[in-house]
Amino acid sequence: MADETSTTGPGLTYTSAASAGTWTTTPVDHQAVSNPRDRAICRALLKHALTLLDDAEAETKKHPVGF
Repeated sequence: MADETSTTGPGLTYTSAASAGTWTTTPVDHQAVSNPRDRAICRALLKHALTLLDDAEAETKKHPVGF
């Protein structure tokens, strides 16, 4: 079984806005963002990313490569 905190391979992170010149990066594929504002922003970004993926898949199905 792979180590869940492994730093190899793809990862999904959320980086908060700078506060006093410091950013907080959370590996959201391993733990939830704790700040309510950041959690709402992270959720919106994830939904947007999934919409982009779904749209790209739908476009590929309409126009397969080579046709």
